[in-house]
Amino acid sequence: MSDDTISEQKPEASPEPSTPEPETYAPTVLHAQIGSDADKQFYVSVAKILVELLTLDAVELADSISELFKERDNTAEGFCLLGLVSWRLADNGKAIQLLTTAHELAPDCRDYVDALATIHTQVGNLSDGLYYAKLATALEPHEYIHPFLPPGLSNYFTALSSTSPSGHYVNGLVRYNQRQFEAAITELEAELELNNNHYECLTLYGKCLHELGRYDEAIIALQKATKIKPDGAEPFIEMGNSLYRLGLFKDAVTSHLTALELDRSIEICAAAADGVKYLGSEYESERNNLNSLTNEIFDEIEVYPPREPRGVKSNPDIIHIGYIINSIYQGDYYPLFEPILRHHDHTKFKVFVYQLSVTEDALFTLIKNHANSTRQVYDIDPETLAVIVRNDRLDAVVDLTGYSNGQQYTLLKQGITPVQIGHLRYPFGITSPGTNFVISDKTTAEMDQKEIPEGVKNIVMDHGLYAIDPLNNFPDPVSAPAVKNGFVTFGGKSDLATLTPNLARLWAEVLRAVPDSRLSLGGTAKQCDYAKTRIHEMFDNEGVADRVTILEPEQANPVTDVSFYNSIDIYLDSFPNSGSNIIIEALWMGIPAITLAGEQRSSLLAASILSAANKAEWISNSEDQYVELVVELSKDGKSLSKIRKSLRPELEESSLFDTAAHTRAWENAIESCIKQSEAG
Repeated sequence: MSDDTISEQKPEASPEPSTPEPETYAPTVLHAQIGSDADKQFYVSVAKILVELLTLDAVELADSISELFKERDNTAEGFCLLGLVSWRLADNGKAIQLLTTAHELAPDCRDYVDALATIHTQVGNLSDGLYYAKLATALEPHEYIHPFLPPGLSNYFTALSSTSPSGHYVNGLVRYNQRQFEAAITELEAELELNNNHYECLTLYGKCLHELGRYDEAIIALQKATKIKPDGAEPFIEMGNSLYRLGLFKDAVTSHLTALELDRSIEICAAAADGVKYLGSEYESERNNLNSLTNEIFDEIEVYPPREPRGVKSNPDIIHIGYIINSIYQGDYYPLFEPILRHHDHTKFKVFVYQLSVTEDALFTLIKNHANSTRQVYDIDPETLAVIVRNDRLDAVVDLTGYSNGQQYTLLKQGITPVQIGHLRYPFGITSPGTNFVISDKTTAEMDQKEIPEGVKNIVMDHGLYAIDPLNNFPDPVSAPAVKNGFVTFGGKSDLATLTPNLARLWAEVLRAVPDSRLSLGGTAKQCDYAKTRIHEMFDNEGVADRVTILEPEQANPVTDVSFYNSIDIYLDSFPNSGSNIIIEALWMGIPAITLAGEQRSSLLAASILSAANKAEWISNSEDQYVELVVELSKDGKSLSKIRKSLRPELEESSLFDTAAHTRAWENAIESCIKQSEAG
């Protein structure tokens, strides 16, 4: 927030607060467990001023506040009170300055943040208001300030509803954060009808279109945003994300490099780094260029002087473990993560979860039930976030975000705990700045050891990398379609970010090797016309386009419809980035899954799953072997039906579905990390 922003704010009359009974406040403080009589009297005086702030002329209180804090220089409570006086005098710019100082002095106090969120929103600083509102959800209120905070300063949403001439952009922003993308688009289109040069609105509109799989439309909207504000980095990042999804990898890298030239912030850098995951070996030059620049920026991350945590662990024998997660709504790693939380031995572990998103849904509620503490810490400044996490006195922290968010980089680089682990969400680059341990399984250990930087230790779990609960919401498997159809139908994903020309070539080779076979391509998002055309062209170039069908999401989403699995005989895994959940779902529906183990963790995810399922015979080590395995399985439809009947019972007895044993192995790995750290 700049000084210019403050100076431009126009004072407006603050809402007239209701008047409480003063006598209800001082006794509250007097009976509180405050360390000394002097401190007790201090907070009584603070309470008195706060009450008088509601009943007396605010001007008269400035001298009283100054006198009270004469011997307590640079006290957060003092700046808070002066800020509230300014607010009552309708000098919102000064109120923001003073309350910001209070927040800087006490970054883990919620009340100063609540006030900042509300005032910023009241004067039209929506981005700042939203930031502080998000921050407030992760903080604890001041024991002696909170009961006395004037009404009207802690209701961000009330302030939000009264802001903006049309309200459409604000409503769209709220809907976006709630992941109601269709509703958000309706609001944003209404805003753009009033002002088609609204930079923030166009950018958010593009992000919503991307989330709905309308990548070509997203690019058009984001291009308009770049013309309005050529030096804005966010539209270039978002445009790059959509270009990746359309398989336009070189253009995507160019867009992300442009964003980094405009803005070297850690948030922009993390988003750019996330795009590298889509680049196969044929784009080695582009990958190296992007990696080189992002690593340079990661090295520039500012590390703040550590602050001593408050208090001590109530039980030194209990391991405090923290999990940093990103958005978990129907998340691809949620089914792999939740069982660990549920089976954690709470006699040995105290569990803390930090979510780097604003979304709170049924899944997050479930996580809350399994953790000792959960906090949404989206977009919180690094220094405050470090204070929040340090106060939890963690023995180990596990980063499950991968290259999808920038917040954790600063946090981990500061060394908030001796053991900092990269896991699950690192299929494309298994460490981030500050990571000093990586947990592998027997399938990934050798490759992980080659990938991890010097100084990072590798711990191998005595169990598979993944474990999941039985998918009881899925129906029983049906007979193999090949018996009825007279030909084999393969299944694969239609996302252009993974369906590269090289993969299309291999799948075409499979189709040619198995006469009369078909390929059904499913996906989780509706394919735009451009994507469908690209997919058709790739297979047309191979002479097999007439044997390939692109399914719409309702035909390919097992959450609502398992017809995709009921219509295929064999699932073909992608490469170099293999699947995870979709492999497990296919196996559960009795469908063999063939994967190609590559030379990076992203190519070994399915191999790890198949090994845990006792189906290592479906893992190939070359393209030729990949085709051979598919051909062998395709010889007899009746054999495929036998596999469909027997596979689920076999899975239920495998380690892939033994979540309790997996959690014990996971806990042992965590303890091993801690012991190695303590031993130096």
